[in-house]
Amino acid sequence: MTFAALKKMVENRSDWSPSRLKFSLLRNDGGVWGDDFDDGGTIVLRSTEIAIDGAWQIDDPAKRKLSPKDQRESLLLKGDLLVTKSSGSESHLGKTALVTTSIADLRAAFSNFMQRLRLKEEHEPKYYCYLLNSYIGREYLGCLGSTTTGLRNLSGGILAELEVSGPSYSEQGQIAEFLDYETARIDALIEKQQQLIALLKEKRQAVISHAVTKGLNPDAPMRDSGVEWLGEVPAHWGVARLKFLLSQVVDCHHSTPIYDPEAPWPALRTSDVFPGRLDVNGALRVHTTEYMERISRLKPAAGDVIYAREGGRWGVAASVPEGAAVCLAQRVMLCRGNNRMLSQLLMWALNSQPIYHQLAVNVVGSASPHVNIGDVMEVWLAVPPIGEQAKIVEALEQSLVKLDGLDKQCEEMIEALRERRTALVSAAVTGKIDVRGWKPPEPETEVETETA
Repeated sequence: MTFAALKKMVENRSDWSPSRLKFSLLRNDGGVWGDDFDDGGTIVLRSTEIAIDGAWQIDDPAKRKLSPKDQRESLLLKGDLLVTKSSGSESHLGKTALVTTSIADLRAAFSNFMQRLRLKEEHEPKYYCYLLNSYIGREYLGCLGSTTTGLRNLSGGILAELEVSGPSYSEQGQIAEFLDYETARIDALIEKQQQLIALLKEKRQAVISHAVTKGLNPDAPMRDSGVEWLGEVPAHWGVARLKFLLSQVVDCHHSTPIYDPEAPWPALRTSDVFPGRLDVNGALRVHTTEYMERISRLKPAAGDVIYAREGGRWGVAASVPEGAAVCLAQRVMLCRGNNRMLSQLLMWALNSQPIYHQLAVNVVGSASPHVNIGDVMEVWLAVPPIGEQAKIVEALEQSLVKLDGLDKQCEEMIEALRERRTALVSAAVTGKIDVRGWKPPEPETEVETETA
């Protein structure tokens, strides 16, 4: 979007009087960082504790040793606005948070990557927070920012000269109240969709685990597998350790490849492995010399199972698709099945909860959890007769297609709601929606009925 096109979008209602932001401010100052971390010191809020939409996300605030002057000068008060003025991510530049009562009660300061704006009494802080966080506000700030040493930067001077809307104080409050109400409704709908996605994820996991341990016949006689996490399995099934179901297994090289986006060969990492799906197109690339070295022990073939055994996504498996020429990069291993189990059923079994729980007791590390390849080889799997396996895979994947379709619908609904929220905020803060006279609907009351 060109700057001229953006200014056209910013045009306000004809009865508003645009002005420079500096005429609305009492203070426009940068933050402090202090000398050292100090458990008894002053909380210094950072830009990383503000979400892209301006919401606070304070989990482990930094406490710093500040001079009495810095404590006094950088103390945050209710109604202050904090604008992120330096960020390595363009999407975070200009994000703005409002100091609420609970934040002010922290008696906190703010870091030097943020700029504090304190408004004059005749201006409504929440309105300006909506304005700066709106699509138009963020695009405007993005156009005005500069880049130095990999950071996108704003300054107090740039913010001061920002052209802002000119509604009256009472209408600023009306707009803020309207947006509080309407965005809360949209956010509640988004949360419901996110809850549904979580339920679908649980359902998906349950469907996988049931298929690979119980099969398709609910009336089949069952027996105790002898393995705690497998429980009962159909009486005609066997159980076996993974190592007896594989013809070959290799671990990745324990070195970081040299990646190049112009190189031809995808190198798989844990971030490329999803339950049942490899993101080959999204994988980082390596050159031919690196690729040849990494396939020297075993070249991945269609149907081979890639298992992520390290990091936050350990325990996830996917099959190599037809025609994919890939190699192993980091934190993954390759399993090639033998004639006792179809590779696709093996892959789904490795994605199941019974396998995950067997390995969870052997996880090493907390910051970067991982399981050793030897432990993976020792897990127990339920083994259906080979003639039954294809039917299980087919029925399982049909069920997963339906669940994935529902999940996609939820994601599309969330995206549409977010777009609606963005458009609503931008329209309201620029006067495209006239909210004068708007009042929130009266809360519904229950009607009492007489009972006999």
